[in-house]
Amino acid sequence: MTLAVTTPAWAHVGFQEEQIPAGGAAQVSLRVPEEPEAAGEFTTMVKLFLPQGATLGTVTAAEVAGWTSAVAADSVTWTNSATQVGEEVHLFGVSFSSVPTTPGRLEFKAIQTYNTGREVRWIDPYPAGAEEPQFPSPVLDVVAGATEVTSAGAGDDDGDDHDA
Repeated sequence: MTLAVTTPAWAHVGFQEEQIPAGGAAQVSLRVPEEPEAAGEFTTMVKLFLPQGATLGTVTAAEVAGWTSAVAADSVTWTNSATQVGEEVHLFGVSFSSVPTTPGRLEFKAIQTYNTGREVRWIDPYPAGAEEPQFPSPVLDVVAGATEVTSAGAGDDDGDDHDA
């Protein structure tokens, strides 16, 4: 039996928010779709690498049911503590206490690991204005403006933009 999966453009790992304000704090949601290549395949780990050279202050990860998180100096890792997952999309909340004061693009990298050992490396550079690559790195555009952004869905993965 072969499982055919279509991968629409929205099915990439990326942030729900496209922009965050310069010089403030931000709480964003990393959106991670399930894209199984085989029946029974599901995500067991997501590792988000912070942009090199960017100062983001204190980085914290929101609690997500069924997942544990660990924050390191250069990354945030979420590990699935369940043996199976039913969601099509996971939302992982992450907060930065200090966003750079200069507008520009923050380019993260992410690795999504499945229970089969397969890894999807969301690391292709994605400069502003460029055509989207096959495996684009998650990006946030830092813009001049408000002092804080908060994601309504951080840690809530039912897709309704409301916390549970």
